[in-house]
Amino acid sequence: MDRSPYSPKDSKDIIASLIRDTRRTAMKMPPGVERDRLLRKAGHDDVAANLHAWANSSGLQGPI
Repeated sequence: MDRSPYSPKDSKDIIASLIRDTRRTAMKMPPGVERDRLLRKAGHDDVAANLHAWANSSGLQGPI
């Protein structure tokens, strides 16, 4: 099995950056279906990143 060239911290930073970029792109668009789709995608990605961080935490505390 190949190892990822990214550390977990790098992966978190990359995901956060992608979410931020998606939101910025959406906010530059006029209101409409495509803008709503991008904002919904950013929201889903944010929730997925938080769930992933929670599931892989050492303390396994309840979600916020």
